[in-house]
Amino acid sequence: MLVSVIIPIYGVEKYIAQCAHSLLSQTWKEIEYIFVNDGTKDKSMEVLADVIAQYPERKTLIINKENAGLPQARLSGLQQAQGEYVLHIDSDDWVETDMVEKMVNAAMANDADMVYCYAVNEFGKGRRRLSVDGRYDNCLDYARDMLKFKAHGYLWNKLIRRSLFQEDFFYPTLGMHEDMVLLAQVLGHKGPCVRIKEALYHYRRDNVNSISKQKKTARDVDSARNFLQLYAFWKDRKAIPFADSLPYIFLRCGWIASRFHDGLLEEFPFLREQLLRLPDCGWAPKRFFRLQRVKKWLRQRPFHSPRVLCCIFNYNDNQNAIAWSERLSPYFDTVILDSGSQPRCEHPTAVALDNIYYSGLTNEAHQRAKAGNYPWTVIITSDLKISAKNEKALRLRMEKISYATNVGLYQPGNSRKGRSHRQSKARIWPGMRRSNFQEGWFHMVRTDLLDEICPINLDINRLGWGVDMALSYYANAKGLLILVDNDVTIVHPGGTGYSNKEADRQMENWFRSLEGFQDPFHMKKNVGPIRY
Repeated sequence: MLVSVIIPIYGVEKYIAQCAHSLLSQTWKEIEYIFVNDGTKDKSMEVLADVIAQYPERKTLIINKENAGLPQARLSGLQQAQGEYVLHIDSDDWVETDMVEKMVNAAMANDADMVYCYAVNEFGKGRRRLSVDGRYDNCLDYARDMLKFKAHGYLWNKLIRRSLFQEDFFYPTLGMHEDMVLLAQVLGHKGPCVRIKEALYHYRRDNVNSISKQKKTARDVDSARNFLQLYAFWKDRKAIPFADSLPYIFLRCGWIASRFHDGLLEEFPFLREQLLRLPDCGWAPKRFFRLQRVKKWLRQRPFHSPRVLCCIFNYNDNQNAIAWSERLSPYFDTVILDSGSQPRCEHPTAVALDNIYYSGLTNEAHQRAKAGNYPWTVIITSDLKISAKNEKALRLRMEKISYATNVGLYQPGNSRKGRSHRQSKARIWPGMRRSNFQEGWFHMVRTDLLDEICPINLDINRLGWGVDMALSYYANAKGLLILVDNDVTIVHPGGTGYSNKEADRQMENWFRSLEGFQDPFHMKKNVGPIRY
């Protein structure tokens, strides 16, 4: 069975002879050696040529290319490889002369996709330390622990079936943890793997030019970039081979961003979203601590969500409408829908409309959200008031809820605790409770839920009474959660100025026009955790 051994070379004049001798003297004979000259500027290639001349019976190939880094050098070697299995070796290390034979025998005996062995860390001056991994029966389990940093992500102590290295992979451009990035894609299946409980590889730790000798901060940031670029490459595909490990990847990248380089949030906009989606439970103590620190850091960072359109319904309360807009505009796209105020509301976010009452304003909000492809629409009546402390908590709740997949309606608590508050007794997380009904004044509603009632027929329901009941009905019918937030309070002054008798009449007529409509008070409350 032919094995392809790939050795990238750059700046290893002092070490390449020992490496090449240990490889070319292997007891297994069916080996092709692919040496990739990654634009080295020293005499590494001359030293290598002298060593190769001593083994004329060996099949060797030298690839010369411009310097592009270790990952791209390995890719160049893979593209020329013909062996059934591939072994990657770092050119400043050395191996036992029977390494390939023992690994090939284990691979053939078990039809394994991967064989891995122990290694010895060589620190120089006789100092060394054994590096071991536990036993794994399949590649996927190994990959999961590797991405949690419970198993070593080295590429050089692993014999891997060449067919697993697909062309349609992400090959990193940065050196730190590039082998883990590649292995995360290669080992994303349950193919068998075998452990050899022998130290067959010698990993040199005393090379001052090694990537591992660079400043830790820079290495960590490069590592995070590699993993985030990996996710960016795969995120729009149907099956991500390392999907089960994504929470650990995002947490680690968030931790690095919070400590060393907050620019990663702007460089990879999806990172904030993925960190907010991480659950607060199920973590080991160290990771739980890190998650809380990362989320605290996120709460202090400015953001602007493209997922939420905030519509402020205003009639003759210009000052408060403007206050709401200025509170929310830095974080969400915001518009004041001014329904015939006298004088008109003068503000860059204000849109002058005829006096179209609540139903007409709801139709207008729905049209704008659909046109802008906003997944969520927020409806706020301008007479509501909120403190600075509650406003900060509200926008953070709104941002997080906007990533939930099974929530239909969200409402902060209010000073007039009505029926929805009395019904919301099942806590999901602190302050957040489930209800089967939500009252008016403030709605954060999924735009596709608004589709069920909009456009509202203004000839039947002009005043807009019952919109809260209708949205609650459709949320329940679709199995979506209705949330009431008792940790965030808004103040509602009360009183609509409408004739209750006329409003009730319009509401009843409208409900009759909604096919299958039921009173949400008599529907089963949807339960379960919030899913992201």
